[in-house]
Amino acid sequence: MINKDFCSIYFWVHSSFSALSIGYFLSLLSASSQVQEALAISFASICFCISLIVNSGMAIFLLWFGNSEAMINRIYPLYPWHNLKSVPTIAIISFLVGLVFLLGFYSYWLVLLAITTSVIVYIVIGNTWHTLMDEDFKSKLQQLRDLDKDSK
Repeated sequence: MINKDFCSIYFWVHSSFSALSIGYFLSLLSASSQVQEALAISFASICFCISLIVNSGMAIFLLWFGNSEAMINRIYPLYPWHNLKSVPTIAIISFLVGLVFLLGFYSYWLVLLAITTSVIVYIVIGNTWHTLMDEDFKSKLQQLRDLDKDSK
């Protein structure tokens, strides 16, 4: 059974990231040639281009195939941070890397702050996730032991 909240959250993430990517390109149209030729802006443009295409595709995919459990389970990995080659992970990471390059155009201190904050958040969320998984595993193991004792 598919969790509708899962599909709706990812639909909004993908459609928002694609809308922000298109907004980046629209704002780049009014930029001066000095800004357009900057190396950080070039790298950001590549990342936002990938983000626009992949996030739009994923939003359309969720709109069309959101009710198909088999399709959702094949596309979206259980642990996206372990599978960096999955399409949804590429979509999200390309947008975030584009933001880092865009921040790098304005200030290297902002990039350092963004990377430091991301690492801290990743560590905190990872520790919380592993704690929850351990508790869930221990409770399921205890349930299996109780069932085994009851059956004997």
